[in-house]
Amino acid sequence: RDALAARSPPVRARVVSLPCWEQFEEQPAAYRAAVFAHGRAPVLSVEAAATTGWERYAHASIGMRSYGLSGKGDDVMRHFGFTAEHVAAKGAALVAHYAGRGAVPDLVNRFDVGAPPGEAAAGGAAGH
Repeated sequence: RDALAARSPPVRARVVSLPCWEQFEEQPAAYRAAVFAHGRAPVLSVEAAATTGWERYAHASIGMRSYGLSGKGDDVMRHFGFTAEHVAAKGAALVAHYAGRGAVPDLVNRFDVGAPPGEAAAGGAAGH
């Protein structure tokens, strides 16, 4: 967050921790949208593991896209882009991408086709 604020021009950022997908998805859509400011600001997820699942809430993600790497912790983190400088650069690029487009897509309140026939719908009724 400090690295984004230090950029010229500064980029305002909100840092959100999401320790439990299931509990978060049980919350009302209005709450989920408020947490991520959907429709008002792009969301960049930073996950020190696979980015699977973040496509539901993030416009872009930084995370591992392979099975890992052996080495010193700092070297491995840098290899996968988990540095303040890299995250700030990607965050600024994401903001710039949506600047002037009129709107940032709201990923929370979008149409969901629901589960295929014969499978239980996640989070409620199909098509909600």
